[in-house]
Amino acid sequence: MGLVILLNTVICLWGILITAFDLPTKGSLDMFFVVTALYVFTMSGIGLFIVTISRSLGQVTMLVVLLLMPILLLSGAWTPPEAMPQGLHWAMALSPLHYFIEMGYDILLKGAGISELWNYLLA
Repeated sequence: MGLVILLNTVICLWGILITAFDLPTKGSLDMFFVVTALYVFTMSGIGLFIVTISRSLGQVTMLVVLLLMPILLLSGAWTPPEAMPQGLHWAMALSPLHYFIEMGYDILLKGAGISELWNYLLA
């Protein structure tokens, strides 16, 4: 499944963003794919943890909702981090999607390298 996600990333990036919308990428696409693979690995680990502690499919479903909704809502994808209260900034530090979005912006739009991404990668 991880390979399917990475393949779709390639299709969306080159087939849609770069070709159709003429997105000017400034950073390394290889670095973006490494970061995407790390994010897929991280989310797979969270999924395996949920499945490990659950006893039934119903529990898995409930835990996925309880864990993934805060990850999504605290990522900064829907609401900018600047508009959130300070307490949510600390909770945002637990969302792997937040770091993936920040690294994606930094790599593709700002041309950031590994030296600028260390804080996000370690988190």
